[in-house]
Amino acid sequence: MNVLFFVSALALGMLANSAMFWLLLGKRMPFLSAIRVTCAAQALNKLLFTGSGYASMAWKLHKEGMPAHKALSAFVALEACSVLPWLALGLYFGAKISGRAPLFLVFLLLLILVFAAYKRKSAAGFLKNALRYLKELRYNLFLVAACSSLGVMCGVAYYLFFFKAFGVALSPAGALKIASIAFSVGYLSPSPGGLGFREGSVIFLLTQQHVTMQHSLYIAAMDRLVSSAVVCAAGFLCAAGILRGVLRKRETL
Repeated sequence: MNVLFFVSALALGMLANSAMFWLLLGKRMPFLSAIRVTCAAQALNKLLFTGSGYASMAWKLHKEGMPAHKALSAFVALEACSVLPWLALGLYFGAKISGRAPLFLVFLLLLILVFAAYKRKSAAGFLKNALRYLKELRYNLFLVAACSSLGVMCGVAYYLFFFKAFGVALSPAGALKIASIAFSVGYLSPSPGGLGFREGSVIFLLTQQHVTMQHSLYIAAMDRLVSSAVVCAAGFLCAAGILRGVLRKRETL
């Protein structure tokens, strides 16, 4: 039953992202098409690297007659609306635990801060473009914010039921803390998709909940496997033709 719940939470979170993208495009395409495009973009981000899915889908929409800057701006705004709530929560909870963090976690956070400082110019440009685009969608901002909040709630529900499936019972606040810190560490890290960094933060936070190191390592590895598998499966189910075309094109380059 817990498996059904956390898979459903992931699926609902992807649906919330699709609704955000549809709204950010000003409803200029059918909602089902927005779901296909968003699921394909998220799957490509997992299979290749973050941003590749957005670029590929923006190019596809451009070929179908949509202005390239409009599609790309909508994806930039989608990323900002999806990520910023998690980063804000991650920084909040991270600051609360920093005083009792072990040396290796302090070093990890410093490494991420150095990388974030190195990327500050591109990040500032990214946020500037996203905010400019959002200002053009005044009447849709409330609905976009509601979808973003739903995405956060789905993320918390995912971790709540996922940990419970592995015998770790947490409160919603505890699941929110682990989810937000793990996401923030992974997103700001220099590795593709936060590989290794996100898992390390999950392991550390679970051990703080008196979960054994071995069990924490297993849970963190399964978290990466399950979340990636569900996103990629949804992408292939919703947009198999799109994904095959993009991946085949990359193989011929």
